[in-house]
Amino acid sequence: MTTNFPFDPIQRSKDIESLVMQGNARRYYRFRYAKFYGGIVTADAMGCNLLCAYCWNYFRNENPTIKDLGYLEPREVSKKLQDMGKSRSCNKFRISGCEPFLGKASTQHLAAIIKSMPSGNFIIESNGLMLGYNPALIGHLVDLDNVQVRIAVKGDNPEMWQKITGAEGVYQPYQLKAITELRGKGLSVSVAYMDEFVDPDLLGLGYDEDFDSEGLQYYQSTKARLSKRGLLGSPTKPSKPVYMPVKPKEGVKQPAYWEDKGDIT
Repeated sequence: MTTNFPFDPIQRSKDIESLVMQGNARRYYRFRYAKFYGGIVTADAMGCNLLCAYCWNYFRNENPTIKDLGYLEPREVSKKLQDMGKSRSCNKFRISGCEPFLGKASTQHLAAIIKSMPSGNFIIESNGLMLGYNPALIGHLVDLDNVQVRIAVKGDNPEMWQKITGAEGVYQPYQLKAITELRGKGLSVSVAYMDEFVDPDLLGLGYDEDFDSEGLQYYQSTKARLSKRGLLGSPTKPSKPVYMPVKPKEGVKQPAYWEDKGDIT
């Protein structure tokens, strides 16, 4: 689909959800085991409301209807995850490669998967935008006790956020509002960021938050997008590839599970 920058991410959420959801079924393109979090079974779904310059799954999120497995119902997804979990002796699961919260339909789809797997531990990777914009969506998660939400913060100010995500910078505060709303509803939340683009001191969240510093792998396509958006070549940006997480600021947790590099959304 054609995208003009900067775009309205709320409208894009609606547009993408209409492409990747059919009733309570969502488009997926693969199931895999990954080394993150000490080992986790992963379902990669289609569609995101942002187009982050460094996203490892950029091309599928730019064109969310290509090379997929079709629409899968929650029960089909949970069966695939559980079967793979048994074969790997793993009870940690996630939906990745996409934004899981695009609107009500995609949120209900995710909640149905998690509810059908009460013995599994789920890590939900999200940019949190729609949870901040429409906190009512969080209501679908509050009864789930086997969930941790990991919000990837893209920028510490609207200008940087717009360059990174391609979306209008005015929507940047909704990411931070999502963290506050999730905390207020009693959910477990961690905050991920990239040291090159985010200073956690400027987020106003306080160091009682659970922060993770992520590393960035500079693929050629990644460097091209970063350069096009004016995010590469500045003296304050790294001049060579960074393959491991940078040293975190005081009070920021270094993720011990960083083994499978480049899997960053």
